[in-house]
Amino acid sequence: RAPLKFEERSSKLATHDSHSNTADVQQTTLITIPPIDKHDVVVVDGAPALVVKVHTSLRLFDLASRTDRDVTATQYFRRPFDAIASSSDLVDFRIVDGHATRTTASSAAIPRRFVAPFDHLNPDRIYRGYDLDTLRHRVHFPKNLPPVVLVHPAQSAVSPVVVDDVPDRPPPASRKDKRIQRRRQRRGLDAPPAAPSPHDAAVDPPSPVESPTTD
Repeated sequence: RAPLKFEERSSKLATHDSHSNTADVQQTTLITIPPIDKHDVVVVDGAPALVVKVHTSLRLFDLASRTDRDVTATQYFRRPFDAIASSSDLVDFRIVDGHATRTTASSAAIPRRFVAPFDHLNPDRIYRGYDLDTLRHRVHFPKNLPPVVLVHPAQSAVSPVVVDDVPDRPPPASRKDKRIQRRRQRRGLDAPPAAPSPHDAAVDPPSPVESPTTD
């Protein structure tokens, strides 16, 4: 769902049958959808904001006051605005000592202040966000605004999961294979060889091994 604007509604006669007194009417309605997506950065009334929800209205997170506000469809189409940054501008950050640092080697050692629309931060995760310093050529940001805007956690963690080496194991037998194995065991086909009893060992003693003789 998104804020919608319906305009230029028109109808036109498509076909008409005078014998059956029937007609087909073609109706055309122009629907306008804002070019705004979730996690876009927009500027409303001079204040930069992050779009955190798109529904019948737009939920914005004001980056300066760190408060939420809703923009209805009527308010948007009365004073429309565009996105100055979208998901293609997102970069990776990690949290180190309460500051955000880029995960790239060139700027990983530069901790900077950040703002985020959520409270709980996990230092073991990578977060997607905007580097506002790279967007200042598009719009003027207030000087007191934190230079980093975190948007959402990334899918991967900072430390990869280490899996211990496990020896190869045969795949588990299917139900059909288990049934066949039980049938063979009942018939004695797969029964393990029985160990010789003491009586058998006494009746059939092992034959001595003759050592080779030399003349």
